[in-house]
Amino acid sequence: MIESNVKTPKSNTLYFFNNDNVLVYKEKLEGVKLNINRAKVKMSLKNILEQSVTAWEQKHIANENSFLVAAALRR
Repeated sequence: MIESNVKTPKSNTLYFFNNDNVLVYKEKLEGVKLNINRAKVKMSLKNILEQSVTAWEQKHIANENSFLVAAALRR
């Protein structure tokens, strides 16, 4: 789930959930306008979701602001 605002398009909060609707990762992204209709952005978010779910299954602790999305979008 991506939370943003029309008045501040470069401020986004991304939430990643597993199939049981448990929060597994949360990141606040500043200074970047996300175009979620682009295939590259969708694939990056999908890869981060898979990494986050795998990490959560091992630890059962939700990570926050590890800058996974910011690093993936810079590539």
